[in-house]
Amino acid sequence: NHCLEGKSFLVDNQYTLPDSYFLVLLTWLPHFKIDMAPWDNLSRYYKGLLQRDAVQKALREEGRI
Repeated sequence: NHCLEGKSFLVDNQYTLPDSYFLVLLTWLPHFKIDMAPWDNLSRYYKGLLQRDAVQKALREEGRI
């Protein structure tokens, strides 16, 4: 959580492959009943990734939204 403070992405403040993989892992958390609410930076980061056009497109194509 503290590593994401003030950052929108994991590496060099730009979207990179690690962000893609981490997004997949974060989408699994509800399945395991893990709430991100206690980690404000992680929650903000996740919500920001979900707003990306490419992510929205991929989720629509997968039928997840």
